[in-house]
Amino acid sequence: MQQPGQRRDGLGWGTLDQAGIVAAALEIARADGLSGLTIRRVAEAVGASRMALYRHVHDKQELLDLVADEIAAQSADLPVDESAAWDVRLHAIAASLHTHLSANPAFAEFMVVHSAHGPGGVRMAELITRAVAATGLPPDRVAHHCLVFTDVVLGRIHRELNGDPTAAARNTRLLDAAQHVPEAQYVRRHDAQLRQVQPQAVFAAEVTMVVEAIRAEVAASRAG
Repeated sequence: MQQPGQRRDGLGWGTLDQAGIVAAALEIARADGLSGLTIRRVAEAVGASRMALYRHVHDKQELLDLVADEIAAQSADLPVDESAAWDVRLHAIAASLHTHLSANPAFAEFMVVHSAHGPGGVRMAELITRAVAATGLPPDRVAHHCLVFTDVVLGRIHRELNGDPTAAARNTRLLDAAQHVPEAQYVRRHDAQLRQVQPQAVFAAEVTMVVEAIRAEVAASRAG
């Protein structure tokens, strides 16, 4: 039985903090999406009153921002250090964002539209910019490639979670219909391969295309 002065997890009321609130919010969002994430439910999850929660989080918008920033912070904890080559770092950033946003699909669209603009989001932006700047390209081209990289990575993750045009389930009816259209001979010829393409392979290919475009521009600038 829960004792007076204790939260449901057995911790004293005085131990309530923002990190615990964000962790609880993440779990709720993973299970029930953003629509299920409310101040009341988070308060229940941490065993506190809503008024106690408001001492740490002013409203739901701030809660959403804090959770998005925590996902960005986790994504910024890379398996490579900043002495690695710029392309290695960009691939690591893309993979880390994919891992953490795929684990928190409710926040994929939120982060595409609103961004994560706390310490975690700023750290991620710094990692991307620092990696691209390591190419030696001029500032305007660094900025260009940073935003292209961000668009491709976040956009691809968002599509995977919200309506992937490369997904086999989406294309099954099209490929089935092509079997009965005489003019669709090339679609039929590649039918098996089209059905076997995996989202992970598409993601990797798109990131590689961005990296190779940067590499080509670096080579051209040195040759010129």
